Amino acid sequence: QGFAKELIIDEALDFLQDEKFGDFIAYLYRTFRKKEGSITLAAQNILFLKNMPSSIKDSIIINCATKIILDHSEHRQNLPEVKAVLSITDEEAYMIESLQRTERWREFFIKMSNDAFIFRNEVSDFAAVAFDSRQATVVRLKQLFNESGSTYTAINRYLEERRKKYG
Repeated sequence: QGFAKELIIDEALDFLQDEKFGDFIAYLYRTFRKKEGSITLAAQNILFLKNMPSSIKDSIIINCATKIILDHSEHRQNLPEVKAVLSITDEEAYMIESLQRTERWREFFIKMSNDAFIFRNEVSDFAAVAFDSRQATVVRLKQLFNESGSTYTAINRYLEERRKKYG
């Protein structure tokens, strides 16, 4: 009591395929917020919900006050189904279709209750390297960290190497 709690389940589809985990997540949604908690389910594709048992699907959709949708330009043909599953209006679907991204930034759609927004996220070069999960970057950062003993210094050295190599 007295502390906010956040449970984040990445690749939720893997858990929801198993009926026991699906029932467990439905239970969490029904009870977790009573303990000042919130649940975040992350999935690559929302359409997995349409094949879930209705008790699980309804529990997730009803208890999910905030929906975040990234660029779907490569999957526009699925937008009508996404719209139906998440109860998205025509105007909100248009907003999702308008999402843009570049090498430096990307836009994303957020629906909170009845309010919908588009935000743009731009990440600094430093943060992009810090959260880069590509194997080559991770290995080089580990080498630079072992040389310097500092994550901050390792990232800055990595950025300097990249600037020298690519300009």
